[in-house]
Amino acid sequence: MDNTSRHTSKSKAIELLKQLIDEVPYLRTLNYDNSELKPWVDRVKNILSLAFDDDDYQKFVHAKLRSDMLIMGDEIHQSNYEHNLATRKTILQSIADKHELLETEIPLTSKVEPKGADEPLLYLYDAIKLHPKITNVSRELFKDGHYAQAIFEAYKAVENFVQDKSGETLYGTNLMEKVFNEENPIIKVPEAGHYHKDIQRGFRHLFVGASQGIRNPKAHKEVIQKDPYITLQYLAFFSFLLKRIDYWDTAVS
Repeated sequence: MDNTSRHTSKSKAIELLKQLIDEVPYLRTLNYDNSELKPWVDRVKNILSLAFDDDDYQKFVHAKLRSDMLIMGDEIHQSNYEHNLATRKTILQSIADKHELLETEIPLTSKVEPKGADEPLLYLYDAIKLHPKITNVSRELFKDGHYAQAIFEAYKAVENFVQDKSGETLYGTNLMEKVFNEENPIIKVPEAGHYHKDIQRGFRHLFVGASQGIRNPKAHKEVIQKDPYITLQYLAFFSFLLKRIDYWDTAVS
């Protein structure tokens, strides 16, 4: 198979995987003992085994329903079923995002070399495929060399999305501490089908660190940012946070 055929096949597989991801909200409305889950799982496994890495396949397969409890009421079964689907959706989306990014990187060397002082930077900016919310607020600022403002506006996009998803009106560190608190989280971090306080705590530190270490200095004009490459790294970090939040559920009390 030539490079063009491989590229087309992987692109088609990513498209099919996204279609299956879009079916998860419907599956979550069904009862836990429905007959539609197994065919869906089989379709996902077929795509992963044929077109993706073995590690991707194993991540999905291992995110399975708990079967070690012999006596479980319907309510527990249903909660376990819905949580497992949410976790599987997160895993599949991360797989699709990873391979979609790799697909965009393959043909870059065949493109015409950028001309002009700002074109290589914009070339890199567009190539890393930032979250749309980051692109909307930072691309023009980055293009014009307003790097500190681009970083600040990107952080605000993260903060606004956390507020919208959590329903909280706090901001900055107070918002992140409350929303991602491991003892009583408003937004839970799913990992391998289970909730782990250590993982929740780790992501709380990431969001709090973004506020304290990146947002606050930019807001108070304590740092003058002149390096476009460090700016891209900040923007990519915020994009990562947003892409993770996209597929996390708010906690159900």
